[in-house]
Amino acid sequence: MQELKNFTSKINVKHYIIISSFIIGFLIFYLLIFYFNISTDIQDHVTVLQEDIEKKAFRINFLHYLLVWIISGFSIETKPLLWSSIMVLSTAVSLKAYLTFTWLKKELIVSTKVISFFSISLILVTNIFFQHHFNLWNKILGMISPNVWQNSTVIVLMPFALLLYFELQKFLKDPKTLKISIITILIIMNAIAKPNYLFTIIPSLGIIFIFYKEYWQYLKKFATFIGIIVIVLALQYFLNYVFQVSETNGGEQGIIIKPFHSISIWNGNIPLSLLYSFLFPAFVSIFYFRELIKSREWLFLILNLLIGLTIGYLLCEIGKYEYHMNFMWQNVVNQYLLFCFLIIWLLKKQLNYKSIICFIAFGIHLIFGLSYLYLTFWNGNYF
Repeated sequence: MQELKNFTSKINVKHYIIISSFIIGFLIFYLLIFYFNISTDIQDHVTVLQEDIEKKAFRINFLHYLLVWIISGFSIETKPLLWSSIMVLSTAVSLKAYLTFTWLKKELIVSTKVISFFSISLILVTNIFFQHHFNLWNKILGMISPNVWQNSTVIVLMPFALLLYFELQKFLKDPKTLKISIITILIIMNAIAKPNYLFTIIPSLGIIFIFYKEYWQYLKKFATFIGIIVIVLALQYFLNYVFQVSETNGGEQGIIIKPFHSISIWNGNIPLSLLYSFLFPAFVSIFYFRELIKSREWLFLILNLLIGLTIGYLLCEIGKYEYHMNFMWQNVVNQYLLFCFLIIWLLKKQLNYKSIICFIAFGIHLIFGLSYLYLTFWNGNYF
């Protein structure tokens, strides 16, 4: 007993966040895959990985697949690959929670217990949905959720997207702190995990750069930064849609502009779905608009989200991925970042009726995040 006490005394709050979030992720993925055997993208991605191994060619966003294969001991059997997927995805969730905790801890002077509570809560919140809408919409697809549990690649992307955002945050506050070497590595990691978050960074930073003259003296650094992203995305586009290095890359036939085409199969009421998706951000942004409009960080996050929604609603792939909405995944990242930023903003404010209403709205998102998991397990369908 004394040895246990000595061991636990050496564990700090960060360790508890990592361990508890890993356990949460592990239980969710175990229940999804093995206990309830619910069909998700996770199992589909294992099948894709097996096809990749057979064809000896990975797709362009290969990071998740490669990690799963390595952790499995380079197995080609389904069960070891599924167990490996659970380990990789649970680790990604715990890293997301840890990075969120460090972000909140750095920004806030509040109780560590409060920071811990919101760090865990932020990895559980989802959009709002109601049972009688299920025959019209799905719970998640067609909505904008800050968290998803069914898509392997976006789950693996999240820690790298957070790390890239932290560098962008430094750039917004002080452009001369930009470290091209670190940025380049993070851009590549984001691209090989899932390139979606990079789609919104270029135009958002471009708008910020144009409207704030003090950035102009850093044109060379800015151009280098944007140039790296453009080159990486152009290379991925060429390999995926033009050259098609192998059939492994999905056999995509191209991208077309077709407004609201992909989302039409998932969502019957876009304005209402946006309200359900953005209840918490809407309340905070409305109540504190005069202050928030002065924040470049808030403007950057809003621009990312608006541009991400525009891309998702306008573009779709031709071929078998026509209705997969692969141009909407950036909104998961942008929504999560916005939720984190606004929680930090609220926790810095004095408690009053406005902040109480905003915290209640956040609580509603958290309740629906928990009920989403319950209904997924109960109904046997993550949609």
